[in-house]
Amino acid sequence: MKRFLTIGTLLLATLIAAPALSASAGEQSSNDASAPDHKKVVTKKKSGKKVVVRRGAYGHPVAVVRPVVVHHKQVVVRAAPAVVHTAVVVPRRTHETVTSYPREEDEMLGIGLRVGGVAVDGEKLNLATVENPTMWGPGLQIRGKVSHRVGLELGLDYLVGTTDQVTQTTVPLTLSAMYYFFPTSQLRLFGLVGGGVHFTKLEYDLGFRHDLVEVAGQAGGGIDLRLTREFGLNADLRFVGLYKNMGETTEIEHKCLTASAGGSCGGINQADKFNIGAQFLVGASIYF
Repeated sequence: MKRFLTIGTLLLATLIAAPALSASAGEQSSNDASAPDHKKVVTKKKSGKKVVVRRGAYGHPVAVVRPVVVHHKQVVVRAAPAVVHTAVVVPRRTHETVTSYPREEDEMLGIGLRVGGVAVDGEKLNLATVENPTMWGPGLQIRGKVSHRVGLELGLDYLVGTTDQVTQTTVPLTLSAMYYFFPTSQLRLFGLVGGGVHFTKLEYDLGFRHDLVEVAGQAGGGIDLRLTREFGLNADLRFVGLYKNMGETTEIEHKCLTASAGGSCGGINQADKFNIGAQFLVGASIYF
């Protein structure tokens, strides 16, 4: 009997506890199965933190605080390479026809002929109305260079002029220095300065003749046209100054009276010793 009471008590307790255990087990099993899938994310506005609410093992909420990861876009600013503008200046091509000669030309010697005229103002002995007639005649010239731009000219001319009362013959012997402004071009401009002596003969209608020597100085300029390496033409204008040495006046008067048989030989002007004028020359030279 006692055994039956004990078994009945255990069965009754089992029947009472079974529904409660079954409900608790079912709720726990349901919570455990859905716990990983049920979470709530709450973002706090002030702190910017993200709060994740999860269900624990027994259905209790567990708050996991994670900082909000803000992904900033990185903007890379790259400077463009500097553009350097280089200006290239191309010289303008000009078509010029220039005839140039080798430097051996500076060592060449030119010999040529020339013709020219000279007009001088003044008087010689004061024995005629006009004693400085315009004279013309041929001449000889020798030209050479001492440097690329500087040259020398030796000239010898024979000039004759006539008036009603006197005939004048002059042989100028001159040496001039020449400076070439464009020594390598075909047409060369030059300036010159020089001096020399004029051997002058005066023949008067009275039958009187007198010879005198005049010291000359000259300065001017001209052009030299080289047609070929061995041949050239030249032209120049020179201003001339003359200083005359007449000698003793009494001796000249005595010779005049003797030659003219008592002609008019007075009035010789010893003080007038200077004459000025100009000479124009044109010539041609062969260079070798």
